[in-house]
Amino acid sequence: MTNDRPADKSLAAILGPPPTERERELIVRVTLLENYAFELQEANDRLGRLTRDLLNEIASLNALLKKTL
Repeated sequence: MTNDRPADKSLAAILGPPPTERERELIVRVTLLENYAFELQEANDRLGRLTRDLLNEIASLNALLKKTL
């Protein structure tokens, strides 16, 4: 079986029409927002680890202070 349609028409039949300019802009914006959300989550995780480390350090220093008093 041969297909006489050009490749772009075959792809359009499978995938649908290409996105409009507005749709492309929205895709880019959503991608940027998703990346930003991932970066914020990573920063939040780092701050959580730092907070736990600092609280442990404070507890250790507090214990040392109590021993010296």
